[in-house]
Amino acid sequence: MLFRRKESTDINEIKEAMLPDEPAHIQEPRTVSAPTSAPLFVKVDKYREILSGIQEMKIFVSGTRQLFNVLHELETVRTDAINIMRATIQRLEKSIVEIDSELLRPRGVGVSDVVQGNVEAQHLEDSLTELQTQLAGLRKELQELK
Repeated sequence: MLFRRKESTDINEIKEAMLPDEPAHIQEPRTVSAPTSAPLFVKVDKYREILSGIQEMKIFVSGTRQLFNVLHELETVRTDAINIMRATIQRLEKSIVEIDSELLRPRGVGVSDVVQGNVEAQHLEDSLTELQTQLAGLRKELQELK
C-alpha cells in the first residue's frame, strides 16, 4: 500500500507539471499537413487515355517480339546456308581431289584443257535457289507483321 500512495502522488505531480499555465480558453492553431496519398478520384477521360496507352504498348511489345522471332529465324536460315555452303565446298574439294587422282593425263594435255562437270555447280545453284526461296518467305512474313 505504501507504494500505491506514492505512485498516485507521483502521477498527480506529473499531471500538474504538464498542464499549461495559460488559460484553457486559448487554443494553439493546428497545422494542416499535406495529404500523403493520391486523390481518390481519377477523371474518366484520363483513365481511358492511360488504358489506351497501355494497350498500345502491349501491341508494340508483341510486334517487337514477333520481329525478334523473325530475326532469329533469319539468323537460323543464314547459319544453315553457311553450313550448306561449307559442306558443298568440302564436297567439291573432295570430288576434285578424287577426280584428279584417278585421271590419267595423256601427254600434251594441260590442266587448263580439262572441263569440270556440271553436277557440283548444279548442286551449288540449287542450294542458292533454296536460300533465296527461304529469304522470300521470311520477307513475306515480315510484311504480314506490319
